[in-house]
Amino acid sequence: MCFGPTLISMLPSLPPGDWNEGRISLNTVSGRHHFARVTKAQLPDITHLWHSLQIDYCELQIRRKLRSNVYEAKSPQFDSTVIAKFARFRWETPYLDAETAAYQWIENVQTGPKFLGHLSEGDRVIGFILQRITDCWNATPGDLSL
Repeated sequence: MCFGPTLISMLPSLPPGDWNEGRISLNTVSGRHHFARVTKAQLPDITHLWHSLQIDYCELQIRRKLRSNVYEAKSPQFDSTVIAKFARFRWETPYLDAETAAYQWIENVQTGPKFLGHLSEGDRVIGFILQRITDCWNATPGDLSL
């Protein structure tokens, strides 16, 4: 959970092969970091799939960061800027799975942004794409009619 470009510059050379999880260790003799182990792990995915559209993460142009896992993005499938929300860590997946279910509950109720599709990485779903809404504000107690 750090600034991506800084982290990438600190990583040792990536090892070859088909892997998606690696352990980096420090060689105490040389003082250099290296990949001590790489594995092909079964990564968690969002299982509550209900929307007909799946968008490949690699097709997105990530733009402005809104929150730690929420970004403005452009996709060839949409004319306007969209919101992409995706799991970056294992522990985020269950939360996004529950949020995906909540968007299904409010589909066609005219509340909240429109759910535009599931966001996939290879064979697994890691998040979703939402309509970007610009003419709104966060509710406060002042919005309640007394």
